[in-house]
Amino acid sequence: MCCSSAKVERPFGYLIIIFDKQKKISRWMVIPGIITVLAFTSFLYLPKILEPGVGVTLSIRAVRPAIWLNPSLEWLVFFTVLAWILSISTVLVKKTI
Repeated sequence: MCCSSAKVERPFGYLIIIFDKQKKISRWMVIPGIITVLAFTSFLYLPKILEPGVGVTLSIRAVRPAIWLNPSLEWLVFFTVLAWILSISTVLVKKTI
């Protein structure tokens, strides 16, 4: 499996925030970042752990599940990235005003 840029880039971005000497961004912004990384990680690895046979065959399930894991995790990633961007931009706007 090839590494995506989000998996590689985000942890380094959080290290920059943690070790920032000029205090440009609050260290509290690491918390939404960690939540975002956990959402990405759960989207990439939870379906493979919980349902190892899904996607291997072309068989169709007889009953649709009430909640699908993959779309739910995909929406979780979307909303956490959105929350992370909004929180960082809010902090930066407040610092410049």
